Amino acid sequence: MLTALRLKRPAAKPTEPYVGPPMMNAPNGKVPSALIIHHTSGRNNAESVVNDWRTNRPGVGAQMIVDRDGTVHYTQKEFGYNGTGNFLHSVISGVSNQTAVGIEVIARDDADMTQAQLDTLKRLAGPGGPYANIPVYGHSQVSPGDRENEGVRGSGGD
Repeated sequence: MLTALRLKRPAAKPTEPYVGPPMMNAPNGKVPSALIIHHTSGRNNAESVVNDWRTNRPGVGAQMIVDRDGTVHYTQKEFGYNGTGNFLHSVISGVSNQTAVGIEVIARDDADMTQAQLDTLKRLAGPGGPYANIPVYGHSQVSPGDRENEGVRGSGGD
């Protein structure tokens, strides 16, 4: 049985405390059953990622995008885009596009994620963050076979 990996606390120096909006609900209007970490498979910017979703894959999306410098973009608030579908099936009971919050990281793959992006994910899902008690999974952990090792590093499985 697959279990969620918790984000590791930094050993030497703590990350800065989370400053930002409170936890958002999942698309079904309830507390999220999980955070799902995705990556863009390229180095775009948040606006171009949303434009690609709108133009080429309507309905696909994530609630947040983490830029290369660790900035969090809230797709609905910033771009007026509500797409939340990003994985086709889930092997984890209770986790779906309707029950989870998706975070898209601008990176080619897990190895391309910056320290700033990882620190942001830790602030969101680590102790004191708005998602501290929510399981965190990489896309490939929830939907194996779609993409190999996608988001596993951001879920704490590094």
